[in-house]
Amino acid sequence: MNRVHLNAETRAKCGASGAEFTDELGNIVGYFVPENSFEWIASMILPPPTEREIVDARNEMQESGGVCTQDVLAGIERANRAWDGRT
Repeated sequence: MNRVHLNAETRAKCGASGAEFTDELGNIVGYFVPENSFEWIASMILPPPTEREIVDARNEMQESGGVCTQDVLAGIERANRAWDGRT
């Protein structure tokens, strides 16, 4: 995912409720959704796991031998590279 840095003027244009981005012909090319709205939308699309799902995931992990710290850190580094576009 690309990262775009917004200056104060552009942030003000986006507003607290979001914004629609268009090209020079007025065609919609994307939307801006503020972080708090994005988190709410994401929680509706991907609700938190149920207690049963957590227990099942924990059992599955323990049955497969779990995950070592080195693997967790490597996964975090891969996610950071992907986020920064360094994959």
